Amino acid sequence: MVQVCLNPAPARLHKPIEILFKPKCSTPEEDKHLLRCVYWNNQMDLRKGGWSTDGCWYNGTNQNGMEICLCNHLSTFTLLISRSEKELQCTVHGVILSVITLIGSSASILGLSLILATFIFFPSWRRPLGNKILLQLSAALIFLLLAFTFGVNSVDNADVCRLVGIFLHYFLLSGFCWMTVEAYHQYQRFVKVFGDYMPRFLLKASILAWGFPIIPVASVLIYDVDSYTGNEGYCWLSHPIAFYSAVLGPLVFLMLINLTIFVLVVRSIITAGRGLRTNQSESKQMRDKLLASFLNFVLLGLNWIFGFFAIGATNAVIFSYLFCVTSSLQGFIIFVLYVGRDPSARKLWLKCFGLGKSEMSRPMESKSKSSAQSKTTGNYESCSTTFTSRNDFTSTFSADGDVQYVAVVPFQMEVREAQREATTNII
Repeated sequence: MVQVCLNPAPARLHKPIEILFKPKCSTPEEDKHLLRCVYWNNQMDLRKGGWSTDGCWYNGTNQNGMEICLCNHLSTFTLLISRSEKELQCTVHGVILSVITLIGSSASILGLSLILATFIFFPSWRRPLGNKILLQLSAALIFLLLAFTFGVNSVDNADVCRLVGIFLHYFLLSGFCWMTVEAYHQYQRFVKVFGDYMPRFLLKASILAWGFPIIPVASVLIYDVDSYTGNEGYCWLSHPIAFYSAVLGPLVFLMLINLTIFVLVVRSIITAGRGLRTNQSESKQMRDKLLASFLNFVLLGLNWIFGFFAIGATNAVIFSYLFCVTSSLQGFIIFVLYVGRDPSARKLWLKCFGLGKSEMSRPMESKSKSSAQSKTTGNYESCSTTFTSRNDFTSTFSADGDVQYVAVVPFQMEVREAQREATTNII
């Protein structure tokens, strides 16, 4: 047992202190994962005190056979080996979670790679703005998954571990930024249907989504470059202050934005659905929109809500499984949502393998025999809303590269928007 005190006490430790323990008996290599660096916390167990691992972690063995503990505060420290039933149970769950993560990450990497292949091989599919955003999101998630799958356990090499930690931090925040950009794009489509045109939107979004994560990563490197050298056997932020300020803070902020957008989109779809006639095609259209919004919310942060509960909840194992499944399968969910369910993407792949038609046609929906049909050429994204009206008129107008058509029949007005990107918005 070691007690460390300084007078006067420092406000904070810029670097964790290293404490060496020489055990009476050497610990077998297969039991190293059971070693815990702990300190005496007087506030635990109704102020009776108890051993806590907060702010301390085991950092392996040095050349002299000394066990190394790193702590970012001062107190009374010791090194314990846990062989409780709970610890053994967690070990079993750890193996299962590792297998689930490996399978899910492989499926996600495959799905994201197919998205990139669709974007590369089919020029017509990559013209819409939404697909360009999807490409950026897929790239960020692929780098995140590759760094996590092949480098998160590289704690033996400090330089490699530090580089992996930096990559994980940067691409995690970048992925969330692109999710926020996608959420804003969904907001423009479903809520602000007649939205204002933003010139060079993709360029501005790229500067924000790829540039913003540099700020927290650089802040951690300036604060303590050794913060990325690993914690509990993983190459990740080991300093609590750096984690809460540079990871948890930005993620919570972006999640709140995504949650707000999700609520607005769902409310807009439900409100618009009240004016729809309850025929089968319109009901299916509304259900598809609600399903897309829900799946968007899943990939826009619901998995991290499970992750936060997994840290502090009583039944943490359950939330660990939920977090593991949703986060590792995130890329595959994106592929199914944006490529697998996209009729134009399916036709392109079928045509590529010789199973589709020689010429591809975009399906046009016909609401009723009396409603007017309007057609546009080029690549565009469309959404439609139907509501009642007592006026009978027909008008056509355009603004800032967006072509919009309004057709009205007695007691029913149908609004169709076909958004076409201007050439100045193509990067």
